[in-house]
Amino acid sequence: MSTSVVLLGLFILLLFIENQRQRIKMQRLLTKKISNYFEEDIAVKKSILEEINKRSEI
Repeated sequence: MSTSVVLLGLFILLLFIENQRQRIKMQRLLTKKISNYFEEDIAVKKSILEEINKRSEI
């Protein structure tokens, strides 16, 4: 019985560690996607401002 309790505890610990690893992986992926979104958004806004400046110079 003692061995099965230890094995069950190790299994639960392994599941917890794997869950944390997957959570961190997803968190990094989301951070990267959000960062890319903001970079694209900034690039679009910058090009719009440049176009407005070109038109106002004319």
